[in-house]
Amino acid sequence: MLDPNYKPYKPTGNIAVDMVASCINNYHVQGATVRVIRLDAIHWTMFKGFVLENLPTFAIEDNEIDFDGVIVTKASVLSNEAISWELKRDPKLKVYIN
Repeated sequence: MLDPNYKPYKPTGNIAVDMVASCINNYHVQGATVRVIRLDAIHWTMFKGFVLENLPTFAIEDNEIDFDGVIVTKASVLSNEAISWELKRDPKLKVYIN
C-alpha cells in the first residue's frame, strides 16, 4: 500500500546515493519495501563519504548505514554487481507451488 505522506528522494549528484534512492523509490511505487541494499566497494565508499560529509557525527557500525529504514551495506568482494537488494517479505502473502 502506498504511503500518502511519502516524498520521493531527489537527486543529490552522488551516483551511489542516487542509485540507493532510485532503488527505494522504484519499489515504493510498486508497493514493495526494500530491506537491504548492498553496494560494491567503490559505490559503498562514495555513499559512506556522502553520509559522513553531511552528518559528521554519524556512527557507522559493522559497515552498515540505516537509510530511512533500509540497511545499506558493502557487498562481498565476490559480488560483481554495482548494486543488489533484498525486499521485505509480506507475512500475509501466500505462495502456492504446484
